[in-house]
Amino acid sequence: MRIATRFTSIVVLCVLIVLAVASPADAQSDAPTCTGRPAASGLLAGTLESGGLMREYQVYVPTGYNPTRAVPLVLSLHGFASNMGQQRYFSGWDILGEAENFIAVFPNGTGRPLRWNAGEFSASERAGALMQAVIGAPSDDIQFLSDLLDSVETTYCIDSAHVYVTGLSNGGGMSNRVACELADRVTAIGTVGGAYPPLETCAPPRAVPVISFHGVLDPIVPFEGSEDMGLPGAETWASAWAARNDCASIATTDDPDYAVVSVMRWSDCADDADVILYEIADGGHTWPGSASFAEVMLGKTREDIPASAIMWTFFQRFSLP
Repeated sequence: MRIATRFTSIVVLCVLIVLAVASPADAQSDAPTCTGRPAASGLLAGTLESGGLMREYQVYVPTGYNPTRAVPLVLSLHGFASNMGQQRYFSGWDILGEAENFIAVFPNGTGRPLRWNAGEFSASERAGALMQAVIGAPSDDIQFLSDLLDSVETTYCIDSAHVYVTGLSNGGGMSNRVACELADRVTAIGTVGGAYPPLETCAPPRAVPVISFHGVLDPIVPFEGSEDMGLPGAETWASAWAARNDCASIATTDDPDYAVVSVMRWSDCADDADVILYEIADGGHTWPGSASFAEVMLGKTREDIPASAIMWTFFQRFSLP
């Protein structure tokens, strides 16, 4: 069943890619070139020392990769208590990278269970102390992801104008923090069921394009937010990004391809950096387009909505100056 679902995902992704506005060849025809980079392909394991910790990650290099020609990069961050392998499986960024000729990287967080330091929960000092006692002190994940970008860009021929970060749940919250603090290195972000703890400040030096998916029936990170956890609702969070991007208009429409999806789209933004929120009426705390998993606990997975492929089509509109 897992293999069949994985195959179905490949078919759906390829159909979306064919319909995309720009082909991979068009998007990469003017990409920078490199010398002295080793040829590689397939799923590769990596380690990196950052902040005194040895960090782990996986890299998927497509078979069409040419080490002399720069390709885009997608980092995909797992959720709380998940891991890099599960995130790779759920998101399918390796499959899409193979089809579209970009490199996908799946890093691990830290601690037990694994997680990302996405910000500080604000429910109460006691809750914060309890959380830290359970999962340990937070690591400097902004520094780690910056170090990881340095390492990957040194090892592989990466087009630094086309670097995208995505994440699920706590990984979505970390993607949000990356957009706030590493906007000079990351072109755009995409999140699914994001848990966005408040940050002291979020003032990126440029408008950051944002695309997000959130299930209205999400039982883990409620769509309307959680005062107890100090998390904003999905629409409140997206609206805040629209304000940062100086967007002038908003429209809400039903997606003609998916009857259960409403799309909130903020446009006429600085640098055309749109903010888009996909609201999945019956969706749970899962990555749309993946196989159903732990439905009793996490809610419904919409296997017919290829979130990663939709994100990729959105990402291709943007590049760093």
